[in-house]
Amino acid sequence: MGAHIPKIRGLAHAGEQEEMPARGFMFDTDDADEMRKWRGWRRWVTFDAVLLFWGVTMLVTISFTVLAQAAARQNPDLVNLLREGDRDVALEAMSQSFASSGIPGLGGLFFGFIALIGLNATLGFLTPSPGVRPT
Repeated sequence: MGAHIPKIRGLAHAGEQEEMPARGFMFDTDDADEMRKWRGWRRWVTFDAVLLFWGVTMLVTISFTVLAQAAARQNPDLVNLLREGDRDVALEAMSQSFASSGIPGLGGLFFGFIALIGLNATLGFLTPSPGVRPT
């Protein structure tokens, strides 16, 4: 992407000339030590993408799907309420389904996890990447 830095422009500023920024870093691809560090970084990025992002996303998706199915089985009226557009009942029904396993506090724990997921998504969306300074 570094080769495209002065070329990527938004539609509002497509005709303006952009100067090449003075910051950035390029490593020597002929240096074996630098390439070893790059391969290590690349392994970490691949691990992050495959296991931490895809794996955790799938685990959460499957868990929420199972909870939603359990909530629909426990409360048949829930499906009709959702079809009528009452989306607020879904989280409450999933919380009740989670708590129905025998430990009432699990319903509150479910809402805590939902809050953490929302916070994580919000902070991940709003915070810039390391080294990126808002202008």
